[in-house]
Amino acid sequence: MRKEMEQRVELERQRAGNAAEASERLRGAREHVVEKILTLSCPRCTQAFVDFEGCFALNCSRCRAAFCAYCLADCGKDAHAHVGSCPEGAASLKAMKSKEKAAGGGGGGGGARGLAGQGTTYGTRAMFDESQKRRRCKHLVLYLERHDGETQSKILEGVKTELADLGITSRELRHWQKKEDKAIAEREKKQQQANLAAAARGGGGD
Repeated sequence: MRKEMEQRVELERQRAGNAAEASERLRGAREHVVEKILTLSCPRCTQAFVDFEGCFALNCSRCRAAFCAYCLADCGKDAHAHVGSCPEGAASLKAMKSKEKAAGGGGGGGGARGLAGQGTTYGTRAMFDESQKRRRCKHLVLYLERHDGETQSKILEGVKTELADLGITSRELRHWQKKEDKAIAEREKKQQQANLAAAARGGGGD
């Protein structure tokens, strides 16, 4: 009887330890999402920022790093060259124009102007918000893919207030999940094709 009691106590101790460990992992995951994905910050020194004054080539007020307001990439001393060719900038402009067109604006309002396939250095707050919503959704979906379904749900539950404040809906996250799944499948297909081509070249040399 005493041995059984000791085994039960040990089992409960292990369960409590596992629960505490899981809770700590979940807390860490929530903290990562809020601080590294949802909060706008300098890519070099991580100082948070909220202001946008119309130029997508930004400079950190603390470390003076130059970075892109579309994708938050560290661009060294000057971000203007990167901003003009940033893929996220071009994608954000395209998305902005599509929304304006769907709303009856003809796709040319709101300052969403730029050459096809290019970003624009100057724009509106609405353009900036659109680019950051896209960035947040993309990186959140990529981060969630590291976890199982149950943990994903718990993480999203833990940041639902922050997501609501940013106007990010579950529908948008599902949309980005599909996009990333498609992109991963395309990359895997290209890699398989490259492997087959390499194998064919190797076999032809025997």
